[in-house]
Amino acid sequence: MGLPPRLRGEPRARLFGDPEQEYFVDGMVEDIITGLSRIKWLIVIARNSSFTYKGKAVDVRQVGRELGVRYVLEGGVRKAGSRLRIAAQLIEAETGAHLLGRQVRRRAGERLRPAGSHHR
Repeated sequence: MGLPPRLRGEPRARLFGDPEQEYFVDGMVEDIITGLSRIKWLIVIARNSSFTYKGKAVDVRQVGRELGVRYVLEGGVRKAGSRLRIAAQLIEAETGAHLLGRQVRRRAGERLRPAGSHHR
C-alpha cells in the first residue's frame, strides 16, 4: 500500500496590504489546515511550513519537491465592500495539474458554503 496523500495549504490574498484583512485570510488558512488535519488518512503539512511561501510567487512543483507533498491546496480571497469571493484549487504537485476547484461568494458575516451547495 502506498503512502497517504500529503497536502499543503497556501495563504493568498488580494486585499491591498490591509493588515486587518491579511489577519482574516491567515485565520481562514489556519482553520482550513486544522480542519484538513482531522482527516486521519491525510497528512497535512504544518502551518509554519505553509506560511514560509506566503506572498511569494513559487511554482507548485517546487513546493511539492521542497515539502515532499503530493498535493497543494491554493486559493485566494477578494473583498469588494461587504462582498467576499473565496476560491480554492487542489493541485497535483508533481505535474502542476488542477484536480479540483471551488468558489464561494458571500457577504461578510454570511455562513460560507460552496457555490451550488444546497445544504443547510
